[in-house]
Amino acid sequence: MWLTALQALDAAPDWVAEDGRIVVQIDPEERQPVSLRHFAPYDERRVYGSTLLWFFERAPLGDDARPDEMMKDDTP
Repeated sequence: MWLTALQALDAAPDWVAEDGRIVVQIDPEERQPVSLRHFAPYDERRVYGSTLLWFFERAPLGDDARPDEMMKDDTP
């Protein structure tokens, strides 16, 4: 279920604020490699018992980023 939710957020990155983070809470045995286009893991912590918190943030813009997004100017 967590992987489906994470992939849904990656497919619709506007659902997450530009400076937003995604936190996945799973059993460490559920951890598996993920391939995401818009988000990347940046930290993970075992907090208690068999609980793992896995943190994701927006991935840096790469060569496949749309030029209109890269050139966006937010000045008034």
